[in-house]
Amino acid sequence: MPELTDTVSADSNIPEEFCASLFPDYVRIATANAVTGAQYVERVLNAICLILNTNGLQFSLEDFMSGDASRTRQTLGTIQKQLRKTSLFDRSFSQRLLRFSRRRNRIVHGLFADSFKSRDEINIKSDKAQAYVKQCEWVSREAAELVEVGFGIYRAIGEILLRANPNDPKLVELTRRFDEFHQAGLHSIAPEFRRYLAPNDEPSRGRER
Repeated sequence: MPELTDTVSADSNIPEEFCASLFPDYVRIATANAVTGAQYVERVLNAICLILNTNGLQFSLEDFMSGDASRTRQTLGTIQKQLRKTSLFDRSFSQRLLRFSRRRNRIVHGLFADSFKSRDEINIKSDKAQAYVKQCEWVSREAAELVEVGFGIYRAIGEILLRANPNDPKLVELTRRFDEFHQAGLHSIAPEFRRYLAPNDEPSRGRER
């Protein structure tokens, strides 16, 4: 998502005072995008927990597929603890997820209130306001990428499970939906998981992260 100030420099026909008047609304939109993106990451990681049958889940596969957010709510920290016990992710992806979690937590748990003491501080010329927006934009962009990688991880795990249960209709249907994300997922799971895949499914050594 481009910053409001970037739009001004790209198109000089837009009056700066007009962009300034919209900036407080943009701050709120950037906040909402970051929080919503983080929720999608949590939901995808929940799905990975479900397909792995990790310990400590509070809901079933039917809960997840219901689409009812109240039935699938868990904190990102709890989910990550469950997934770390599986040793599913490769080291680089684990570190990436940890960075996201820390910056997501900063936004969710008080960055807005810590940054702005009054409405007057939410203005386009404020360095603090611009820094806040950049944090929100980073979380939004990273969340979108992590969701796609999560889809791929889910797809890769499904492929592994299908080798043991090739006629399971639920597994066939669930994994089929995420074929386009398969390669992204393969690059993010640990080698001990990839070894269960067919040779032509594994990422090439040159592309491995």
